Amino acid sequence: MQISQKSPITGQQIGVLLFDDFSNHCLANAVEPLRAANSLARKTLYQWHFLTVDGGPVTSSSGLPVLPKARLSDHPGGDILLVLPSYGHLRHSTPGTARALRAAAPRFSLVAGLDTGSWLLAAAGLLDGYHHSLG
Repeated sequence: MQISQKSPITGQQIGVLLFDDFSNHCLANAVEPLRAANSLARKTLYQWHFLTVDGGPVTSSSGLPVLPKARLSDHPGGDILLVLPSYGHLRHSTPGTARALRAAAPRFSLVAGLDTGSWLLAAAGLLDGYHHSLG
């Protein structure tokens, strides 16, 4: 499934990459402020689409099913890609996931790992050259 580019795009475009066992809490913390900002501004400042690596549905750690808008590879990209594996991050750290993330990264202005998403970004080599200093 590809996302149609026929309608005019408004607001920042955000892809939310979900995996089985994602955290509802983390997802809500990412998306609800965007929804609230749109509501308070009375216009679309942010648009988001739920994505998965394979385009199939995923289920949260509490059993909430989510049907994605598209496969990550079919998404045209945008301003931000939020990577949200949560509890199953070690299980989802596969060569296929790493390839998909590396292929998608150039299509987004910013790629961010939420919760344990940084594990998948590191496994894909997308954090190489970055360092964190304490202090």
